[in-house]
Amino acid sequence: MGKYTPKLPKAVIEFEVRDKDGKLIQKGKFPAKSWVGNIIRLLNALWSTWSTTTQLTRYCVSTPAVLLDVTNTARALNLYVDNSDTLGGAAPAGNTSAGILVGTSDTPVSLAQYNLLGLIAHGTGAGQLSYGATSVESLVVDTTYYFRIIRTFSNSSGATVTVRELGLFLKPIAQSFMFARDVPPSPINVPNGSTLTLRYIISHSLS
Repeated sequence: MGKYTPKLPKAVIEFEVRDKDGKLIQKGKFPAKSWVGNIIRLLNALWSTWSTTTQLTRYCVSTPAVLLDVTNTARALNLYVDNSDTLGGAAPAGNTSAGILVGTSDTPVSLAQYNLLGLIAHGTGAGQLSYGATSVESLVVDTTYYFRIIRTFSNSSGATVTVRELGLFLKPIAQSFMFARDVPPSPINVPNGSTLTLRYIISHSLS
């Protein structure tokens, strides 16, 4: 038997910038290699033991893991579900606490980071982008398992907005958590009147 090389889930980021008429201005693809420390904290939470509480539909982790939210506050994460609670990243339009978020800082990534360093606000004012909804596609099961997370941003600010960082966020209950932050090889310029579409493609295979 040959030497076994461990394989880890990979992520690739694709981007497209299109003008107001839908004409492609710029496109690119680069590896996402910057899962931050919260991803391991989340996996720890998922594997923690759980016990039922007052309702059969509500489950709580008996020894919750601690994650760092976007304010750098340590939060004991109880994973539970009922009629009002969700753990997800399929954020609606205008939401800047979950899904794919973008920012202006090109500071190198470190495991200890818990938020983007220069979040671009949602809106049409100077330096802002309008955030569309984040969609999470169904899992594709083949020799490689993969799914895509997609979000489109529109620029109606009156000037070019430059994206230098992007990240993946979940918002379980009331807190928001970052699990990946990447700095593109080159800044992505989004001219006024154009759109930026970002796709995280997350995959895993043994080959």
